[in-house]
Amino acid sequence: MRHSSILTLALLVSASSASGCSLATSLDGWIFEDQPDGGHMDAGPRQDAGPGGGDAGPTDGGGQDDAGPSDAGLADGGSPDAGGLCGDMLVDTEAGEVCDDGNTVGGDGCSADCRSNEECGNGIRDLATGEACDDGNTLDGDGCPGDCALEPVAVTAGWTHTCALLSDGRVFCWGSNESGELGVSSSVTPSSSTPLEVPGITDAVQITSGHDHNCAVTAAEEVLCWGANDFGQLGRGTIEASPVPVAVPGVVAPIQVAAGRSHTCALETDGRVMCWGRNNHGQLGNGASLPAPVMTTPVRVSGLTGAVELGANFQGMCARLSTGEVRCWGYNANGQLAQGTDLDVGAGDPSSVPVAVMGLEGSAVSLSKGSGGHFCASVGAGSVNCWGFNQTGQLGDGTTTHRSLPIAVAGLTAVEFGTGGHTCAISADAISDVRCWGRNTWGQLGDGTVDQATAP
Repeated sequence: MRHSSILTLALLVSASSASGCSLATSLDGWIFEDQPDGGHMDAGPRQDAGPGGGDAGPTDGGGQDDAGPSDAGLADGGSPDAGGLCGDMLVDTEAGEVCDDGNTVGGDGCSADCRSNEECGNGIRDLATGEACDDGNTLDGDGCPGDCALEPVAVTAGWTHTCALLSDGRVFCWGSNESGELGVSSSVTPSSSTPLEVPGITDAVQITSGHDHNCAVTAAEEVLCWGANDFGQLGRGTIEASPVPVAVPGVVAPIQVAAGRSHTCALETDGRVMCWGRNNHGQLGNGASLPAPVMTTPVRVSGLTGAVELGANFQGMCARLSTGEVRCWGYNANGQLAQGTDLDVGAGDPSSVPVAVMGLEGSAVSLSKGSGGHFCASVGAGSVNCWGFNQTGQLGDGTTTHRSLPIAVAGLTAVEFGTGGHTCAISADAISDVRCWGRNTWGQLGDGTVDQATAP
């Protein structure tokens, strides 16, 4: 068994073959554009006027000056009340202090301006303690987690870049930026080894990454795409790349978006699917004669209803239906359509329209996500069936033989998995148990070796 040492969240990475990224759930080093509230430091001690001072006061008959109380021991402009100065160990509520620990350093339980006790739930975002948000409570499910720490809820991988969706709806990307896939101009930032926030996205609920483009579904029921666009995969009606997320027209109430190498599909709430981009192998599923031209705006997938989930691979797409059936379309050179044939069929044959996958061991409950040359489905009680390209053992059947019908992955039940040049799955036995198999040239199996594995 190959037990990956990568954290469970890493499986949310659509296991891309060349990104070679290793993921940690910590947000340390992430670049957040918004800064903490400005606040202000107290300008200094309050200046009490005090009695007397330099006034000589009235003289009596004896000629003795009644000077009044002496303030010789006070510094000019000082005060006998030392409160009001952050860092003086005295909490001056009148000056807005809520704590004072004797210093002006944050991250130690009292903020640098003494105006926050740095506790999650106080309504003040304290960057010094690593808070990513603070909405005044410690409840989950309201846009800010109960621990005030925004963590990735989904991660996707392209060929040489990676993106993460945070729980507040923002998206961060890192890696290569040759086509603007990080959401910034490639001429300004050709690459980044630290995550950069994608501008203009604040309410994403799901993301996907193709070879060098990305798309997101927003809470406003839009599909936004950015990055490479040489085959119209951004759906914007042109073939010009865009580092700025652009809305895809013609998609109604999307609930999921899935990207292959240079094509993209969106699942709508009514169970129908729209696709756009490259179509040379029928990967748009619209029944066009092959090789079909690119479509820079969405087209309807022919004859498909009742879809509840999409799964993309390099040059194809599959949909899981509410009945548990799986239908696929697109590239079929290595049996990716699971029709018992390994021919890349021509015009009028099943690759340009969805066809039912043959030979599944039960009703499918989930599909793999990724950009490899194969598909996998979790069926029945969690057993995994895979089919298609198998050059490096990514089907997990102990061989390197391509399969045009689903084959069971021996000894594994899984709840979530991703595919690329390798495959990783979260075991149904324990969510902390991640199994990987297939190509391992760069250590992507996470088992401490670079040895290829043809089984989990």
